[in-house]
Amino acid sequence: MWIGDATHQENRGEIEIGLVNWACAVGSSNVLKHLLEDLGYTVKLTPVTAGAMYTGLANGDIDLITTAWVPLTHKQYMEKYA
Repeated sequence: MWIGDATHQENRGEIEIGLVNWACAVGSSNVLKHLLEDLGYTVKLTPVTAGAMYTGLANGDIDLITTAWVPLTHKQYMEKYA
């Protein structure tokens, strides 16, 4: 495994990844999902729109995202929710 000294530990908890249906997000989110599962996390990929992705992050409904197009494309979301 190429994640350094990290080792598998059962029941580390749940992580929810916000997933916008863009090729780059689908690829990176699925790779991260598998890496986190190898470490013992339960991972849910939640399909969302870009706006809902940032709202979910701000509200704590989504734990992380793998694709943020800043500073231009998602600038308005970063200003509103960051």
